[in-house]
Amino acid sequence: MNSKAITPFPRLIAGISIANFGYIVGAIVPIALLLTMKLAMLDPENVTKNFSIVSIVSALVGIAGLYLAVFGRVYK
Repeated sequence: MNSKAITPFPRLIAGISIANFGYIVGAIVPIALLLTMKLAMLDPENVTKNFSIVSIVSALVGIAGLYLAVFGRVYK
């Protein structure tokens, strides 16, 4: 076996991470823009407040999901 062979795992992991980040950003940005436009159609005066409420609720759900994913197995 050649001991000087370079494994591509660090580059592979970096490439997968960058691709995953791009995929997530590419999916979230249009959804956020459409949500803002729909909120503007429903209640034009309170768009910022309504979008803030939606963002806070989604952040809390994400935090709770992360907590359950990380600590869910500890208490079993």
